[in-house]
Amino acid sequence: MRALLLAEAKRGRVIETLYATLTRDESRQNFNIWVHGDDQLVRGGGLFVGDTGVVVNHHFLLPADHSEFRWKGGTYRLEVFADILGDTKPVRLLSLDLMMSEAEASSVNTMMCGMYYDWGPQAGRYISHLEAPGLPTEASG
Repeated sequence: MRALLLAEAKRGRVIETLYATLTRDESRQNFNIWVHGDDQLVRGGGLFVGDTGVVVNHHFLLPADHSEFRWKGGTYRLEVFADILGDTKPVRLLSLDLMMSEAEASSVNTMMCGMYYDWGPQAGRYISHLEAPGLPTEASG
């Protein structure tokens, strides 16, 4: 996920860690390993966010004690939380619903495809598409 993080405080804030949760029906999965960066990925922690903001790619990975996560079709609630230095509890930065069809879930699970969501202004929601080596994209046909 690419995001602009912005601190309202003139002196900025430090994010100790970010984590994401995915909820589908009664199932919830935490993605507590955070890495960020554009050209070089850095394991998260200690990211300074100033009043002019910082834009960077964020990646959330499964915890080491969870061997496998299987996607299923349906609606997922994605939430991203930040532990901010000096705050006593995490702050929810993002909450949105994302749809995934059974066919998309199967492709992600079996073909190791990447699932991407782009904002559709006409639809007023994020629209999914798959990408994988050798898989035709909308641009290529």
